[in-house]
Amino acid sequence: MKATAVYVNEDKTFHVGTFPIPDLAGDEVLIRTHYSGISVGTEFTAVRGTRYYGEFPMILGYQGTGRIEAVGPEVERFQPDDPVYFRTSTMSMKVDGKEVLQRSGTWASHVIHSEKQRVEPLPAGVDGATASMFVMPAVGLNAVDMAGVRMGDWVAVQGVGLIGLGVVAACFLRGAKPIAIDMMPNRLDLARQFGAAAVVNPADGDVLEQVRAIAGSDGVDVSFEGTGVGSLIDQAISLVRMHGKFVYLAVYGEAPVATRFMPAHHRRLTAYYPCDDGLEPCREAVLNQMALGVLPWHKTISHKIPVEDMPEWCARILNRQTPELLGSVIDWQVPNPV
Repeated sequence: MKATAVYVNEDKTFHVGTFPIPDLAGDEVLIRTHYSGISVGTEFTAVRGTRYYGEFPMILGYQGTGRIEAVGPEVERFQPDDPVYFRTSTMSMKVDGKEVLQRSGTWASHVIHSEKQRVEPLPAGVDGATASMFVMPAVGLNAVDMAGVRMGDWVAVQGVGLIGLGVVAACFLRGAKPIAIDMMPNRLDLARQFGAAAVVNPADGDVLEQVRAIAGSDGVDVSFEGTGVGSLIDQAISLVRMHGKFVYLAVYGEAPVATRFMPAHHRRLTAYYPCDDGLEPCREAVLNQMALGVLPWHKTISHKIPVEDMPEWCARILNRQTPELLGSVIDWQVPNPV
């Protein structure tokens, strides 16, 4: 039995290969992947070299959904055909005799997990493609929870890609009033559908003036910087009122990022670094919200990519040739010729 996987080499080329599936250890489960979520931000920082994750070749992917295909003799939580969602894979794979780094390895037709680690039952009522993108709204929810956003707060969300949209949705569901800031009209339209009280396009004028016209001259209670552009951090800080809160939502890479100290210092701001998806509580929460229909995350998926098209699709993402892209998933249920 073999697995199909998408891997990337040091020369930044993507390939589709097949790999033998090893025998399961006692507490391991073999999952047949239905959909793998694609992160155009964090995952591609490894390929672009802005963050170091380890040596190539590498299999990306940190989220997916599927069904249990086989279980080890000591497994108690799952049985074959159970629907699940998962965060990583521990399956050993080699290319030309060299071990492939699993980072985190969910771009594969099959993944192996201990039943005790990062694999959970998929809630009923949510489709697999939508659920396979669970990390982004979970990151947003974790950031909102960490910053203590409260009912009635004005919140600026600078950059409403998938994680920014997750922040907008989480703020709205808490009774806060999010203001979405982005250059892309399609993202702003979607932010409205996720509960944005107002939207701001920098092309329409000074962002600070636009935000203060909405939230008042004191500024917002909480500001999230979600673009990942270091030069825009100061702008996001400028939006916050005295004794407000600022959240470093995005990833800025390994290189130093310079910001102006005095504006945040004078306002006595509190800064937060949420970093991840809040682990299982946040993952479960957003998936339950999807299942109940209060988080219409299916609207964020603009592309479903068959595995044989992944090398070309990844090259387009890497070269920033996907202006129409919002969210995309690998569809492993489409037959492929590999």
